[in-house]
Amino acid sequence: MKNISFFIIIICFLCTACEKQEYESYKIEAPLNIVRLSLSPNSPVLIADGTAELKFIVKAFCAVENTRLIQKEVDGEINLIEKTYRDTIEVSAEQLDSSQIKIYQKDGTPVDWTFKTTDLSEDTLVFLASYQGFESTPRKVALRPVPTDVFEPITVPVIFHIVVPRSQANAYASIHAEDIEKLIDRVNRVFKNEIIHAPSSIDSKITFELATHDPKGNELKEKGINRVEVSDETSINSYIKSYLIWDINHYLNIYISEFTEDQVNLPAYILNNGSHLEMGDRYIRTVNNISDAKYYSFNEVAIGITRSTYYSMVQDNKGLEDALGIFYGLFPTYYGIGVGELDDFCDDTYTAAYSNMSLEKWTYQEDGNHLYKNGNEIYYNSYQIMDVYGPAYTITYDQVKRIRTVIENCPFRMMRK
Repeated sequence: MKNISFFIIIICFLCTACEKQEYESYKIEAPLNIVRLSLSPNSPVLIADGTAELKFIVKAFCAVENTRLIQKEVDGEINLIEKTYRDTIEVSAEQLDSSQIKIYQKDGTPVDWTFKTTDLSEDTLVFLASYQGFESTPRKVALRPVPTDVFEPITVPVIFHIVVPRSQANAYASIHAEDIEKLIDRVNRVFKNEIIHAPSSIDSKITFELATHDPKGNELKEKGINRVEVSDETSINSYIKSYLIWDINHYLNIYISEFTEDQVNLPAYILNNGSHLEMGDRYIRTVNNISDAKYYSFNEVAIGITRSTYYSMVQDNKGLEDALGIFYGLFPTYYGIGVGELDDFCDDTYTAAYSNMSLEKWTYQEDGNHLYKNGNEIYYNSYQIMDVYGPAYTITYDQVKRIRTVIENCPFRMMRK
């Protein structure tokens, strides 16, 4: 659920094309003139439980040059002259002999492409790679012991309000209970850390459960679904605030309707009880009591998604996870022109450059001199829920702690069974 305009997407894509593929026309032929080797672990942190898996990407870069004819005006005449362009570009994986790529720790201990450990004799490991006499820059990965947090299991009842303008009834006819149940089942697998063995993901002990009864105790015809038809003239936002917000202490309300864009916001309040939630330059109000918190729009206490977003979630079997992440206080782990955040305040995530619309990411840096959260440009395949254009498989340990801080201490985020 990334609320960005089509225009910004196109601009970012074009920037990517220029930045990463400007020298695509160069012919890279053997022998390769390799000048640099890069090793990238897919996380800055690894939990040393013998199960969490750290994976690596190794890239080689070679020097290339290309001579082209260009037009140049000399004494009022246009002449064709030769000009040589030089750059350093990435070598495709198919052109590398993978059997010659070696990954190892700084003491020379060989490492497989997937690494896991239970050894906590050091708090940081340093990894390197070599290929045909070139050695990469060392990369540090922090080791963490198995988390000892005792998380109380939390069950959050969820109700999907499908708010249908009368003339749009046919467009909502394909919203089926079984599809919503699949979305919630997928969310629960992610929150329980059941999909992959990521480097620093854990079971959040949070379960989302489709509601079976309305606030008056009446059994719902469809589990987790409340269908409402309104006139075309109805203001959807006002109608929801006045009539469709079920008890926010016991329900997570999610609305599917004709919104102009998806509606999800970070927490706006936190209790003055010693708890802390880093928000950067975002303002969060401190209140002494839950009753001191006020809201003026439904999207301050609930989530709204457009019909098209819902159908995309069903088609992709993912997407609700990052909406829940934002609702419970997680920041995007990407940054670009007018989108994302530079820092998500979690030490076990990378911040990716938004411009890459694929599974493989690289960490964000503004230019060659001004580096941000992760410093060096690191390549990795995304996996956690706040990555853009990622598979949303996991939630990291630091993200779980942040979510649970919000559920325990932020009014309008405390709903539970």
